[in-house]
Amino acid sequence: MPKRTLPDTVIIHAVPPGQSTRTVRFGSVTVTGPAPTPEEWARSVRESTEAWARLAPHLVTPGVRIKRIPGVPLYYANKDRSGTTIRELDGRKEIGTLLEDGTFRPIDASEDQ
Repeated sequence: MPKRTLPDTVIIHAVPPGQSTRTVRFGSVTVTGPAPTPEEWARSVRESTEAWARLAPHLVTPGVRIKRIPGVPLYYANKDRSGTTIRELDGRKEIGTLLEDGTFRPIDASEDQ
């Protein structure tokens, strides 16, 4: 099947002659359209300010939330013993190492001494 190519210019909405225009570029796409009116500009500024006010508190909250799912293990570094990993699975914790292929190998209690 031949590769489909798109034209370099696509007109979506014609701007009446004499009306001012704005050009915006998104990567290799250029969009030219009517310039916003002062009322549209003020509304856009107000809406973006309101959106930022809703978003900002979530951006400054540190860390991530991990939803625990039964049967799915959670792995994290063992801060008390370098080179080992802790696996939590359904309330049970095991200390072990991660092998090169990504599998977890528990350390026997007798090896832990």
